[in-house]
Amino acid sequence: MRLFIFQFFFVLNCYSQTIPISKFAIDQNGLAEITVKSTSEFYYILMAKHSKTNQASYVSAIKKGENGTTILKENIKAYPLSHYEVQQIPISKPIDLDSDGIDDISELMDPVNNSPLNAAKKIEFRDGVVQVLDESIFKKLSYKGPEIDKIDPHLVGLEFIKFYIIGSSIEKAQIYFMNSETHKLHETFKQTTKINTLEGFGLVNQEIKGEIVFHPNLLLPTGGKGQYRFEFEPNDSYNYNTVQMAFDLITRNMPFLKNNLAYYPMPNAALPHYFKEKNIYDASRIPIILEKDIYKDINYIALNKTEGYGLLKILKNGEFPTARDIVILNNLPNDISRTAGIISTTPQTPLSHVNLRAIQDQIPNAYIKDASSNKKIISLLDKYVYFKVNQTEFEIRESSLEEVNQWHQKYRPTQSLKPKLNLDHKKILPLNLINFNMSDGYGTKCANLAEMRRFGLSKVSLPDGYGIPFYFYVEFMKHNDFYSKLKEMLNDNEFKNNTLYRTQSLLKFKVSIENGEMPTWMLVELNKIQKIKTDIRCRSSSNNEDLTDFSSAGLYDSKTHKNSEGPISKTIKEVYASLWNFRAFEEREFYKIDHFETAMGVLCHPNFKNEKLNGVAVSTDPVYFSKRAFYINNQKGEDLVTNPELYSIPEEILLDKTKKSEDFYQILNFSNLSDKKLLMSEKQLEL
Repeated sequence: MRLFIFQFFFVLNCYSQTIPISKFAIDQNGLAEITVKSTSEFYYILMAKHSKTNQASYVSAIKKGENGTTILKENIKAYPLSHYEVQQIPISKPIDLDSDGIDDISELMDPVNNSPLNAAKKIEFRDGVVQVLDESIFKKLSYKGPEIDKIDPHLVGLEFIKFYIIGSSIEKAQIYFMNSETHKLHETFKQTTKINTLEGFGLVNQEIKGEIVFHPNLLLPTGGKGQYRFEFEPNDSYNYNTVQMAFDLITRNMPFLKNNLAYYPMPNAALPHYFKEKNIYDASRIPIILEKDIYKDINYIALNKTEGYGLLKILKNGEFPTARDIVILNNLPNDISRTAGIISTTPQTPLSHVNLRAIQDQIPNAYIKDASSNKKIISLLDKYVYFKVNQTEFEIRESSLEEVNQWHQKYRPTQSLKPKLNLDHKKILPLNLINFNMSDGYGTKCANLAEMRRFGLSKVSLPDGYGIPFYFYVEFMKHNDFYSKLKEMLNDNEFKNNTLYRTQSLLKFKVSIENGEMPTWMLVELNKIQKIKTDIRCRSSSNNEDLTDFSSAGLYDSKTHKNSEGPISKTIKEVYASLWNFRAFEEREFYKIDHFETAMGVLCHPNFKNEKLNGVAVSTDPVYFSKRAFYINNQKGEDLVTNPELYSIPEEILLDKTKKSEDFYQILNFSNLSDKKLLMSEKQLEL
């Protein structure tokens, strides 16, 4: 590495000469114009420093000389004069600034296929280019439409090209601007072009993937319109230095830009990293564009394209919707119970909690700017409507109660469903005495974990633990006369017809359960579980979750009982009470599940501290629908995949079921906490 740098600057110093700047100006777009005296026998390079105290310079512009004077012009916000210097190099003895084996003049003479400031190799236009010379080339390379990969739902309807950077230093990095009509995925581009990482010079190489999006109607600080933004993959996050390198590479190889490229830190992974380094960005010349800026000129976003029927209403603070309401949201909640449709006046991202809920419930969801003052929409308030979300527009019209009823009957069972409830299992049992056939007495979650102990896995792979049967829950409810109170609550007309009243009633019922009295015999039995010396994880295992046709994911609560809290009965009652969470009740009500036949079992096992990772594995691929694959989500430490902390992005892996290939796994996304490394070893994945 040191030898190469020495030789590079030796060559540069042999044939180059620093010359004075005769004129420095800043144009109407905020761009630096630097004039030098020149001849046609030389070419000229503009060197820029990101800080006047920084000795390191990079080449920000290059141009063949003219007789008389030559103007070198940047395409990004100007630095003060002290940040620049100009060097002249004989055309007869050109150097190779980007170290790609082709001299600068040869690349300047062939700008379609080469760039003197980009070490990328020549590729066919059907795959992409190494330099976007003008707006017409950008348009030819760009894609705008509905055919978007599952990882890129935020790009639907936007004009963009994807880019691929290989390398870790500005001097020798390669950037490819992909033909995004041909390649929707970075991986297919890489496989087709067979681009290789840079070799030699001791560099630690990296691959950076992202896209450049054009917003024709966004206003610029200079007063014009037409903003470009660059961003990385949704789950990728880089420090300021890497973002600076990408920015420099893009601007050097998109010469038509006029101080109208900004960095968009994606909300999930990159945004928190940006805020940590905001003071550095503020002092730099990298413009930042945030979500609120992007949506200024957008009036409509189709989030979940489907249709539905319901009562149109504006959801006010403190109100709760029903499954037959189509709601207008002026503020986005973190979560929302089942509705018939969603209209938001605040922009949503495709991965927002609200949209994920809409996708799960198969209901229409759209951002409609100023929906709460839109005459077409407001005229239908408090009426039954038909609402359909299309890609570029929405449909809404008045409908009849009959249409609404017919529509919702299609999605609801015709008869009440009675979950399996076997009360013959009356003992708390260790997991090694429970099997899958006992799921009707202990819950599917508990029975599944118990059955896995028969798979021949190592003892460290599965925890020891206990199962508390439904019988305990039912006896606890009887002991406190809670079934009578439940019957009274369900028969109350106010409870049936007033959502706010129903919410408050369920909350009071939960508090009653948490404060309920445990029978003495039950306390004695529960104390046996506290033979587990560590803190104990008490996990919900009801008879209406983890079923084949009803997952109930996230409806009920699991709790950790700490030894310092005393008897475990306190935590068990908290898990019991979660059976009456508002959202859980509404979901059961929608699917006509008998509340009196619903019961809660509890799976208890040691709560592991300092976990290296946690995750969820599915014996199919429910996300990308690839064949012969297991889908795995992992996250570092104790940050739960099933209920992640804010900005937490898990690792995504597909495992080949056949294991015939050496490449038996595919990394779809690294965890944003893993520094681009696998959380499990290949040996662990193979097991």
